[in-house]
Amino acid sequence: MMQRNAHRGWTGRLGLLFGRPTNGSRTEVRRGVMHSRTKSQRSGFTLVEVLVTLLLISLLIAAVVPQLVQQIEQGEPVRAAQDLAAVKTGLETFKINVRLFPSDLEDLANPITTADEEANGTTFLSKHVSRWLGPYIDKVFTVTAGHATGDAFETGFNGQFLKQLACYHADSTTITAFEELGATGACDTGEFVTVLITGLSSTEFDDLNDVMDGTADAGGAAGRLRSFINGTAPDTTFFLAIPFN
Repeated sequence: MMQRNAHRGWTGRLGLLFGRPTNGSRTEVRRGVMHSRTKSQRSGFTLVEVLVTLLLISLLIAAVVPQLVQQIEQGEPVRAAQDLAAVKTGLETFKINVRLFPSDLEDLANPITTADEEANGTTFLSKHVSRWLGPYIDKVFTVTAGHATGDAFETGFNGQFLKQLACYHADSTTITAFEELGATGACDTGEFVTVLITGLSSTEFDDLNDVMDGTADAGGAAGRLRSFINGTAPDTTFFLAIPFN
């Protein structure tokens, strides 16, 4: 009896080794097949589970997206102020290197030549050209009808820098009180080298003024950021960047 059982055990093992299942091995194979079928039947999601998941995702999107858009819009004035600060830093560094102020923003982006003019209309000398160590701003300006404008702000604001810089007195309250740089005697002591901006809406100006000067002054008659209203929107915005000296 023991020999017969031993014989069955060996034949079962040999059958598995050589691909001929015996009675004992058939039972084990069937169990494996049944087990794999059970697993395959349980895999995947039901339609109800998929619909519930989609519903949860849509609810999250509805809650998060409006807040994200609001945060982006609130950050626009800050990023615009950073753009102005970058131009201010560029002007300061240019003045330190070249010892003179440029007459336009293009001189901050591209190397100056002896044909370019400084703030008060005198052309740069060779010694000034050799001192240029820019670029001082990372902007590309395209010239249209003698004026260069570019996508001034890396934001959703519509404002654009004018290529030409100006000099403006801090005590002035009218739009006629500035002179474009490059003209003889354009700048005097007590005035500011000023960046001119066009295209800002009144709301954009108010928001930017709030960041720059700490107040949403719609008139823009004080502080470093000035505006002169033409109808319902600022005609020109003045950023008094650096005192001229």
